[in-house]
Amino acid sequence: MFVANRKHKSLAIIGNGFDLAHGYKTTFAEFVKQTSSSDLDTFRQFCNEDEIINWYNFEDSVKLITINFWQNNFVGECDYNEISNKIEQLNNVFANIHDLLKEFLKKETNKFKAQKKRNVKKYINTRTKVVNFNYTKVAELYVKDIFYVHGSLDEDDIILGYDYREEPCLISMEYMYWSKKFRRELLAFNRYLETKEHLNSSDPEFKLLVENFQKYQMYANSGRGIDEEVEEEIIEFNKIDDFICNKCDNIILPDIDYKKIKTVILLGHSLESDQEFLKEMLQKLTKLKKVIVFTYDGEDDTLLKKKIMFFKQYCKKICIRHYD
Repeated sequence: MFVANRKHKSLAIIGNGFDLAHGYKTTFAEFVKQTSSSDLDTFRQFCNEDEIINWYNFEDSVKLITINFWQNNFVGECDYNEISNKIEQLNNVFANIHDLLKEFLKKETNKFKAQKKRNVKKYINTRTKVVNFNYTKVAELYVKDIFYVHGSLDEDDIILGYDYREEPCLISMEYMYWSKKFRRELLAFNRYLETKEHLNSSDPEFKLLVENFQKYQMYANSGRGIDEEVEEEIIEFNKIDDFICNKCDNIILPDIDYKKIKTVILLGHSLESDQEFLKEMLQKLTKLKKVIVFTYDGEDDTLLKKKIMFFKQYCKKICIRHYD
């Protein structure tokens, strides 16, 4: 049974700006600058020279490219084999970039040890649950009670992909492979196998279960759905089905008593991405009294106003703080 942790009074939402404020050069521009790979060049070609200026644009471009490929299946006398080859190439290229990002972040965060920010220390303590959208452990300077939404470098498992979209009817899994929804389900299943089934990622049984979990995702999110033939094809179907139906949501969302949270602290998250996930959390905060938004010198006023307007849906009192 899911039992929420009741000690937390505040919730900190952390994004890439938090790592930047601590001196790490983890922008998309720095990643490209410091990474030499033909996969980045190939990805630019898929983008048709559209400018990518930040991580949100980068991930969102995958959403646009994949849906365009899918729609091309219905345009005139299309070449289905060519489209199939292109989506396979895109998935492989993005997977390679995914691995390059892990190596880049490990290298960057090993350059020096970050120091605590005085102002941040005032707001993050043992009564704070940290919901971290970063993959690094910079937030562990302050507390250890951290929920890594998209995996972490320590787990060697990170989520890169596009945010929620309304998927077209009968779209197949290869066009949705980098959907964060499905990647979060897979990450949750991996964590479940490690903590509840006590399996290591190198175990043959672990690999077999993950492979069949992905097969379940493929059928469940296709026009075919789950039928008796599929049930027989998927190894440990009952275990996987029970996880999806009864356990998955409790692992995807952080373990907290949402009714106890009085304060939300935003540190470095742009709010452009992950909005469905954030809304699902924030809607549960029925006792929320205050939101603290950390900003930095030179932040665009328009972006700051967007953050304020976003949170005003959930709380009237918005306070602005600076990193110090």
